[in-house]
Amino acid sequence: MNIDDETLLLLLSGGHISISDRKELGIWPHPPILFNDLVSLLVRILEKQDYFPRQWEKYAEGDVIYEGLIILKEGENTYKIRCRRHHPTNPMILAEESEINFDDPKDACDYYLRHDLFLPGNLDGWVVIEQ
Repeated sequence: MNIDDETLLLLLSGGHISISDRKELGIWPHPPILFNDLVSLLVRILEKQDYFPRQWEKYAEGDVIYEGLIILKEGENTYKIRCRRHHPTNPMILAEESEINFDDPKDACDYYLRHDLFLPGNLDGWVVIEQ
């Protein structure tokens, strides 16, 4: 059985599904997931909401800093990947903040998958391949 979009979004957002739950849901074992299918799924998500996997929040001193990449849709052809990095010994001190601009949502989603989740490769035990 192929994995449904809801399950894929959970995994792409950093979620985990145990092997016993996978078997119970009928999604284990499974064929490899195609990288381009993940890009297409994220593009569809960005048509409905302006961010993935979470909203970008302004940093306030004392907040724990989320270090993952975030895709933001800021206009018809304006997409950004934003990220922060905390101080190596204190996750509440901002060390760096950066962003990369994209004109095409496919490029932004491709970048997110390759640089935040290190795909193609392993997505919580599912094999992701390029074809």
